[in-house]
Amino acid sequence: MFYSMMNNSAALRLRAWINTYRLWFNLLAHALLFAGSYLFTLVMLDELFMPGEARALFERTLIPLLILRLASFWYHDLYEGLWVYVSFADLLNIIRAAVISTVGFVLLGMVWEPMRVPQKVALLDMLFCMMAAYGIRLVARNFYENISSAAESALRQEIILAGPLKRVQAFAAEMLSDPLAYYRPVAIVDTSGAKKSSLMRISDVPVLSVQEVLSRKSRFRDVKYVVVCLPYASQEDLNTVVEDLKPLDIPFTTVPYFDELLSGKGEAPGSSAAHSAPRDPGAKPRVFLSPPHMSGMEQEYIRRAFQSNFIAPLGPMVDAFEREFSEATGIPHSLALSSGTAAIHLAMKVLGIGPGDTVIASTLTFIGSVTPITFQGATPIFIDCDRKSWTMDPALLEDTMKECAEQGKLPKAVLPTDLYGQCCDYERLRAVCDPYGVPLIVDAAEAMGAAYRGRHAGAGTSAAIYSFNGNKIITTSGGGMLASEDRAFVEQARFLSQQARDPVPHYEHSRIGFNYRMSNILAGIGLAQLKVLEDRVRRRREIFDTYRRMLGDLPGIEFMPEADYGRSNRWLTVILITPEEFGADREAVRLALEAENIEARPVWKPMHLQPVFRLRAESKEVKSKEEGRYEARVVGGAVSEDLFRRGLCLPSGTAMTDQDLERIVRVIKQCGRKGFSK
Repeated sequence: MFYSMMNNSAALRLRAWINTYRLWFNLLAHALLFAGSYLFTLVMLDELFMPGEARALFERTLIPLLILRLASFWYHDLYEGLWVYVSFADLLNIIRAAVISTVGFVLLGMVWEPMRVPQKVALLDMLFCMMAAYGIRLVARNFYENISSAAESALRQEIILAGPLKRVQAFAAEMLSDPLAYYRPVAIVDTSGAKKSSLMRISDVPVLSVQEVLSRKSRFRDVKYVVVCLPYASQEDLNTVVEDLKPLDIPFTTVPYFDELLSGKGEAPGSSAAHSAPRDPGAKPRVFLSPPHMSGMEQEYIRRAFQSNFIAPLGPMVDAFEREFSEATGIPHSLALSSGTAAIHLAMKVLGIGPGDTVIASTLTFIGSVTPITFQGATPIFIDCDRKSWTMDPALLEDTMKECAEQGKLPKAVLPTDLYGQCCDYERLRAVCDPYGVPLIVDAAEAMGAAYRGRHAGAGTSAAIYSFNGNKIITTSGGGMLASEDRAFVEQARFLSQQARDPVPHYEHSRIGFNYRMSNILAGIGLAQLKVLEDRVRRRREIFDTYRRMLGDLPGIEFMPEADYGRSNRWLTVILITPEEFGADREAVRLALEAENIEARPVWKPMHLQPVFRLRAESKEVKSKEEGRYEARVVGGAVSEDLFRRGLCLPSGTAMTDQDLERIVRVIKQCGRKGFSK
């Protein structure tokens, strides 16, 4: 294949070019495709039935046919996803687009004589058009995946791993198996003496002794680091390894030490370490995306919890946390749980959602928002977002709800996500849901402290879910909350969250429940965090305003908008980067920040692009055992795909200093056209 002849750098440039000019390239590709299939049809029929007529007919009718075809494919959203996925829904949309444009072409010929074509021409061209349009998607996806694979290899820097063979083996396997790892081991140096063969390899990476690696020094000129994998070693042991490998003239780094892991200053070896630069004792301090920020009161609440001896998933701290949460949000009934995902799962259970049902959800969200739908055996219908708020598009929801009603199969719930601290338009969503009697369950995991028309995020809906994960605006290290104005709803969830134990002296269960309650210790942390919620929101908004002031005037940089109906908590500051204007794409900026020990992440990858879901136009059952994939539908998708392609989440931790912000901004400006030095 063509891509196998390219080097990795060329693949990187080609992928950037495709991403930059994706829409225009797709339009041109489809125009050539339609023209080619029409020409092929006419040539074939010219030979069989209509000698001498093909050329004149082609020249006379091509332009109107192309306009109709391109417009119909545009209407059916068949351009944006060309390189990304191929689904059954695509095939149905291709069929619809081809049929509609062909009918339009025939009708045009009926009212305008020069455009008239024989019916056999129109029919055969429609069939060729369908086959070619679907075929190009299969080819384009395969081509883009291979180009992307080669491009990612170009971005991955080479390293040498040094340390005891057993430990280094696991670390290398993590890196090599993860296509998103930033570093690629090219050699393993065994410092334990366990190497038994001169031909030993691990995952195709050669295992070498110290003497062997020194003798091959010239082969490792492009290596970025020698990573010493001795997280529990003494300084003396580290110095020994460094001294042995010093002749390589390659910078040394280490994975974090055990005390750093305990204090939260380091990252554990394995998956997370494989995604970040190895620790350099002389490097700049790590700036994390959204680390926990303790108020200073947490230890006092934990001390009280220990004194009470309620070291369990129940207790006075849990009761107090639920009570104060309700006071802070204005939602009268709350249930503290082990995670936000657990809260969504319980909401699905209380609503009686099961196999054969559908649930409408946001496609631009975190996977934990939608996995409970699959836990229940239901089928998700993913709805695209709008550009005003980046949350679920009410107009698309309305169209989908009407379609479901016409088919006699309404969804059991609508589950929109409040994204990056911004509320959905609850009023418009409820105006769609209420007439059909469909409950609106809001995933407000990212929106604690945000407001919608003067009320706290999630208020005024059937139920709302919140998360207190370590990266959220307030945290309990891990935990969630289910809140509702419906007391019976919350009490039923409470019953299920405690193993569904019936109210009798012995342990009796008439239903299957879950162990989803929050620990009394973690609730104590939550009580302390609630007291600084407004301070955290204010600081997050200050950070957003600082980024916008320092970067907002740069060409090709846009910030996530704030909808006019509410106040975002600005959990994360998110920018969109248009590479042809800025001079670099999102991934180049992210890698530049990572090189400076600054964590940034792409916008959530839309759910309809996740490999775990198999898209269908109509989903009647979940075939979860088939290749581990779940059926789903998607409505729209172009907006969320664009946000994912261009969006970058910047560090937004409330403990960041002004110097941290200036450091981040400086790196971003250096990535742009001519450095944007001023």
